[in-house]
Amino acid sequence: LVVVVAVVAAVIALAISLPMTMIARRDNDNDSSNNNNNDDDKEQQPKPSDEEPNFPYECYTSTADILEEQILNAKDPTDELVLIICPNTTINMGTLNNPSENDFSVSGGDIPLTLIRSNVTVQCGLNGKRQNNCLLQNGLVHMMVGGGLAWHADYGVVDPLFATIESWVIRGMTVTGKHTPSGAFGGISVLGSYPGHGRIEDCAWIDFRATKRILAVGPSYAQQLQRVEFPPSSVELTVSNCLFDGIIYEEEFFVTFNQSLHVENSYFRNVVLSAVLEEGCGAVPNHCRNLLHCQSTSIPNACSISNVCVENFQTAGGGPILISSGTEWSSSGTNYWKGPPFYVRGFFLPADENFCHLSVARLNDEADGGDPLYTCVDPPIFTNASDLPSLEGLCLVAS
Repeated sequence: LVVVVAVVAAVIALAISLPMTMIARRDNDNDSSNNNNNDDDKEQQPKPSDEEPNFPYECYTSTADILEEQILNAKDPTDELVLIICPNTTINMGTLNNPSENDFSVSGGDIPLTLIRSNVTVQCGLNGKRQNNCLLQNGLVHMMVGGGLAWHADYGVVDPLFATIESWVIRGMTVTGKHTPSGAFGGISVLGSYPGHGRIEDCAWIDFRATKRILAVGPSYAQQLQRVEFPPSSVELTVSNCLFDGIIYEEEFFVTFNQSLHVENSYFRNVVLSAVLEEGCGAVPNHCRNLLHCQSTSIPNACSISNVCVENFQTAGGGPILISSGTEWSSSGTNYWKGPPFYVRGFFLPADENFCHLSVARLNDEADGGDPLYTCVDPPIFTNASDLPSLEGLCLVAS
């Protein structure tokens, strides 16, 4: 009997010591990735290790595995699912093979980090901090909610599991490299294209070359081709405590289409236009290159900013940072702007380099003849911080 009791006790002790599987708990504090790191926000590009991950919890090194876990845990959308990407992981992202022929399979790398169910959190390391060095590198799309492009090698095209995707979070990821276009699909980093509410927290875009935009909220290009529609204000995305540093872009940096976008405690710096677009807005002024373009036909205040820093951000035309069309921006906290006011002369916009650069430029969709294309909305929502040596530490929350 003593021998049996001893054996049972040993088995129980072994079972307790085994690492978690499938779903990682939030309250595990047993690894170095849970140390708070208040490094200077002026980050260098992370240098992940090539060693095989060995952690006392279940974590992933492939976005395909992240999608499969959601498929396998789809029975009850109210169950919370926390999926951890292993610290010091670099995921090389792929591109679509032949979307013009409805071939949405991915080659040349991993699939986008895709969310298809509610109450799911995908984060870097056990504490979800970007200092844990989880990189999404190159590729066509990096983060996607719904969007009509979800594909897995074992499951084919994967549709979202429920009518809405609620309470999702992507936390602690770093994007770097460049977009890899595929035909008419020019590349986008974040695509919020399915009804529901979610957040992107403590992420960073560092030294990245975008062929189009960084973020879009509304129907994806694939959904537009398939004539997929969803009601206005059914998608709500919040970008919180994120850093955008050393970016080249070509269209609106962020844009929304009849949906809601909120940007808070984030820092945009050293962002420039692609050389091929430096002539400005050309003949399409409603696609002027700017930081945030909020478009809506039915939502009074579709977008908001709070405690946002903009430093050395190049725009086209007269230098507006925020543009609205059919709606208004709301603001809170203190939003800082620091020049110099990178100014690229537009074909249609005034030559005043300070035009609307501290305010919202409201697009006049019915402009005709001598009517101005934009109206500057008062009062200004940015504080001119040109006298400050840097905006470092004013907007980002220490992570």
